[in-house]
Amino acid sequence: MKPSPLLALCLLLPPLSGTAAGLGELAVLSRIGEPLQAEVGIIATPGENLEAICFSLENVRNADLPVITRARLTLEKHRGSWHLRIAAGTALNEPLATLRLRAGCGVELQRDYIVMPLPPDSRIELAEPAPRPAEIAPPPKQPPAPPRELASKPRNPVENAQPKALPAPAKLTQAPVRTQSDRLVLGSSPMLLDYTLPKAVSDETEERMLRMETSLARLNESLQSLDSALALGVEARTLEQELQLAIALQNPPAAGPLPPEQGEPAWRKWLELIFGTLLGGVLTALALQWLSRFRPGYRDR
Repeated sequence: MKPSPLLALCLLLPPLSGTAAGLGELAVLSRIGEPLQAEVGIIATPGENLEAICFSLENVRNADLPVITRARLTLEKHRGSWHLRIAAGTALNEPLATLRLRAGCGVELQRDYIVMPLPPDSRIELAEPAPRPAEIAPPPKQPPAPPRELASKPRNPVENAQPKALPAPAKLTQAPVRTQSDRLVLGSSPMLLDYTLPKAVSDETEERMLRMETSLARLNESLQSLDSALALGVEARTLEQELQLAIALQNPPAAGPLPPEQGEPAWRKWLELIFGTLLGGVLTALALQWLSRFRPGYRDR
């Protein structure tokens, strides 16, 4: 059998290239009040070429959280792995948001992400505090002053006789000074750091937290009412079963009616009726014939 030209043409054509990319986890790199900066890991086979056109942001209907639908998507490759960079132009002032990413490379996929931006870092504003007088003038420089004054004065024979008695009071004076410096530097500075959020962000966050608390409280109330209703239903069924059992124990079941006697089949009744009719006819004919003998003229026949 000769091969058809259509089959030969199909064999000569190059194989169609198909790509299928998977969506990995989302990593948020921005803070509250800043434009969204995030990365999504792309799962692809080695040597596969992807394009940013294959990915897009979709709208989420009936979402409880703000939806991010406008952002610039950039596809980058680092150390053999693909990463999709998401950069929004507007600031994200919400602590929670949702994002739906769709991949249309070969096989269409979509995945919903919950975006949780990092809290604002208030330590940046307090990174350069005003210098304090206690930190500018270090106390360890004060103790060496008494030995210098003693060295400048002419030595007396009495002082030369006891040269080893001088270092002892110097050590005693330096010890409390070092403890005071440690207390000032290590004890006070960390406690003065303020990690409070900006007023606008804190107000919005507080409102959202209150809404979430109210919704959770309502949900708990509905669950409690449902549990109570289920418990009442179970109790009602249990009481009904107990009542039926008590009634059955008090009133024993009465003897039921005797089963009806099985009557004769219908065909037997029909046979009896037919035979009875025939027998009656025969007897009637015989009786008429016997009576006709007594009529006059019967013997002449």
